[in-house]
Amino acid sequence: NTDTDTDTHTNNYAKPWKSIKVPSHWQLQGHGQPIYTNIKYPFDTKDFPSPPRLGNESAFYRTTFELPSNWNNFHDADADADDDDDGKAIFLRFDGVDSFFYLWINGRMVGYHSNSASPCEFYINPYLQSTTTTTGRGRNRRRSKHQIVLLVIRWSSGSYLEDQDMWRLSGIYRDVSLLAFPKLSIYDFHWTTTTSSTTTTTTTQIHIDTLLRYWHHGHAHLSSTPAVTILVA
Repeated sequence: NTDTDTDTHTNNYAKPWKSIKVPSHWQLQGHGQPIYTNIKYPFDTKDFPSPPRLGNESAFYRTTFELPSNWNNFHDADADADDDDDGKAIFLRFDGVDSFFYLWINGRMVGYHSNSASPCEFYINPYLQSTTTTTGRGRNRRRSKHQIVLLVIRWSSGSYLEDQDMWRLSGIYRDVSLLAFPKLSIYDFHWTTTTSSTTTTTTTQIHIDTLLRYWHHGHAHLSSTPAVTILVA
């Protein structure tokens, strides 16, 4: 049951944990079986569009991290966003996981992702917890130590769309990053350019998406600014 506390799946796991390089594929680290096919699915398709029930390798990944000291003023999930002008919006980014995974942070399920070749980001402020420790000189020092757990599954419904001439490998095979943004920041931008056939003037419109209120019932919200028009002669 993916909604339960991760202790059920990880901390009480009978066998000892083994280390693995990340990013990598677990089949290239001595676990599981690499598969090569071109036009034939490497699994039984009788359960289409559901993933196969048998021979579907899966793996738990577990690690911990501490936020940099200047990130520790992250937004409190129980507070009102308007009362926290200095808090940071923290995202956990996966550049590539093959092919499907569930994510837990500090024993709480965050979400899942099923596109193995596309990056994804999770807004994780609601799942972070702060602790205060005492240093050897008796000074208090705020630290935030957190546990990440992933359940990565080899085949998913998306595997039916990823059938091509390639090696079938699994795992966290691209970089994993923690990102922190101020309350007001540029999240994305794009522009369109039009050129007049009768003049030498080029008109460029720039649209900027800003991260204005990143906390509202557990979701990050983007606010798109009006188009900014720039005339280029």
